Amino acid sequence: MSHQMHEPDDDRTLPSRKFPVLTDTPDDTPADVPHHELPTRPLPPSAPWLLQQHFTRQIDLGAELAFRYPTLPVMSVSRFRSLHERRGVAYLSTADGMAALVIEADGVSGLVEIAFSFAATLTLRFRLDHLSAMDRSSWLERMRREKDGAAFLWGETRWEKDYAISILHKHFVNLYAFSQQNFEAAARLTPEVTTRMLDWLAALWSSPDEDDTQPPQMLTW
Repeated sequence: MSHQMHEPDDDRTLPSRKFPVLTDTPDDTPADVPHHELPTRPLPPSAPWLLQQHFTRQIDLGAELAFRYPTLPVMSVSRFRSLHERRGVAYLSTADGMAALVIEADGVSGLVEIAFSFAATLTLRFRLDHLSAMDRSSWLERMRREKDGAAFLWGETRWEKDYAISILHKHFVNLYAFSQQNFEAAARLTPEVTTRMLDWLAALWSSPDEDDTQPPQMLTW
C-alpha cells in the first residue's frame, strides 16, 4: 500500500525545505501522551534510526541522546574573535580547558564549521555549508524561544549532510553534531555561553543586503 505524501502546515525543523516531508509533529507534544496515540508514519529508509524514531514519536530525543552521552563537558568559558568582516571564530571551553568547542562562521555564505576538541589531541570537525538564511534565522529564533525542546540546525538535505541538534533546557543546552563520515560529538553549554554565542552568530548572519539565492562560498581557515 502506498502512502500519499502531503505538506504539513508547520515543519519547524526545516524552514527552507523544497520537498514533501513524510512526517513531522510539533516538538511541544506532551511527553505523557501514549505512543500508540501519536502519528507513526516512517521517514525514508535513508534517515538515521534516531531521527526515524523521533519523528514517529517512538522515543524522547533528548532522553535518548542523554543516555548515549551521559557525561558531557560543560562549556562555561567563551571568547570571540573577528577574522574579517562578517567572518569570525568562537572559542568555547570548559573551565580547565580540557575540552573545547570552536565554531567558525562566515556571515556571507552562511558556512558554519564546528570543531569539538579534547585534551588538545583529538578534534572532530563538522561542516554545515548548506544553510539558507531562513534555516539560520529560524534556528536562532527557536534557540532563544524554546525550553525543554529540540532545535535542528540543518538545510534542505537534512541528514544527508552534517547537521547539529540542540536539546534545550532551562539551565543548559546540549549541543550534538553528526557527520556523514560516521562520527558524532557533543558538549553542554551554560546559559551565559549560549546567549553570547547566539548574539555573536546573529550579528554575523544578519545583513539587509544578503542574497539567499547565492550558493555557499568556500572558506579556508
